[in-house]
Amino acid sequence: QVVFVGDPLQAIYEWRGADKFSMQSLGELLGIEKSYLLPISYRCPLSVTDFVQQNYCDDFQCVPTAIQGSISTVFHVRDFLKGLKESRTSAVILSRKNMNAVRCYFAALKIGLPAVMRGRFKGLAEELIGIVEKICNGKDSITILQTKLADYDLEISEKLARKGEKGASKLDAHRDRLDVLETLLLEWSVNTVSEFIAEIRAFFSDDESEARGKVILPSIHRFKGREHETVAILQDSFNKKDPVELHYVAA
Repeated sequence: QVVFVGDPLQAIYEWRGADKFSMQSLGELLGIEKSYLLPISYRCPLSVTDFVQQNYCDDFQCVPTAIQGSISTVFHVRDFLKGLKESRTSAVILSRKNMNAVRCYFAALKIGLPAVMRGRFKGLAEELIGIVEKICNGKDSITILQTKLADYDLEISEKLARKGEKGASKLDAHRDRLDVLETLLLEWSVNTVSEFIAEIRAFFSDDESEARGKVILPSIHRFKGREHETVAILQDSFNKKDPVELHYVAA
């Protein structure tokens, strides 16, 4: 006997072949006549359950013994970070875009709140390093990178814009990576390209032991399936066209 289990609202790995219609297609292909709903979450508090019911899934439930929990809206990230510092509370802050997570990281450090970037960022680090190496073309002067970054941005942006709708998502990702590079150049005092590359690799490492007791800034994809006592979602890091599945998984 074979049992297939899946949740269409958690199909966020499109580039790996995830398809929110896969369970439906599988049932039709194999002629499966019986299906059962598993609506109960054994870890979500009542407040999160109510939020999910109102926004994503009417059938979502929690166990009768679930704690109340709370959901609140904070309009300024700095206020939230100050609250964490004052209460000495650790938290996970989820962001759709890398740039928002990086800004939040430096905002935390500026008020003396330890923070760390975690989750699928090694790939991002290599992408950023690839851009740096392409721009500098073997030269080690950080000034070259600072002066040529805008020209590189314009060149790639125009190329992607000419592709219309097909280049829209790539243009958004490109802009996100360039924003990260520009911020890192502003925040770090480095004199050479090789030093800058080394800092990027260290910044986006995935050493879990370094995350203890700190504000953790992971990608939504990396933190999927995990939990934390305090979780914040940077709503302004989402695009209007982002699939509802991303919002659901973050919640």
